[in-house]
Amino acid sequence: MVTNQINQVSVVRLPLNTKFRGLDHREVMIFKGSERFSEFSPFLEYEDQESATWLKAALEYANEPLPAQHRTKIAVNATLPAVRPDLISSVLASFGTFGTVKIKIGGAGSDLEQDLARVLETNRLFPEAKIRLDANGCFSVADAVAFSQKITALPIEYFEQPVATIEELVQLRHQLQASGVELKIA
Repeated sequence: MVTNQINQVSVVRLPLNTKFRGLDHREVMIFKGSERFSEFSPFLEYEDQESATWLKAALEYANEPLPAQHRTKIAVNATLPAVRPDLISSVLASFGTFGTVKIKIGGAGSDLEQDLARVLETNRLFPEAKIRLDANGCFSVADAVAFSQKITALPIEYFEQPVATIEELVQLRHQLQASGVELKIA
């Protein structure tokens, strides 16, 4: 039986180079378990139950033996927040080499044209990179369809949470199929 042991705890405030979800810093609890260090840094807008799941995972990592190693490298997934197109290169430079970039779209203060410009410029700057889109449920079905129709020629791996509800997701899938848009929705 694994115990959720914590031997040392530190809370640190890490500045973010680029604002993410309106934040300019993250507060992180770093702790040492019986096996190794781990960290926990939930977003404040999530409910306690969801954050508790993340804390449980962090505690397990700190206190359980790791499985046998099968790889020595893991591909990096860059994340691009809602920034102006002229800032894309500098924001993504901190990731070094990457084969996939996840682009945040549809957030507060953003519009479809700004989002599209960011996606197109990312593809122009990094034509070999696969693109994942994440709207965090901010689009209406109509906007998600319109946006999807404009990106069909791009190497989009998938479109994550374009709409907020399951009902809207069903509508979106039907409308994309009806319009001939082939796009994976996550």
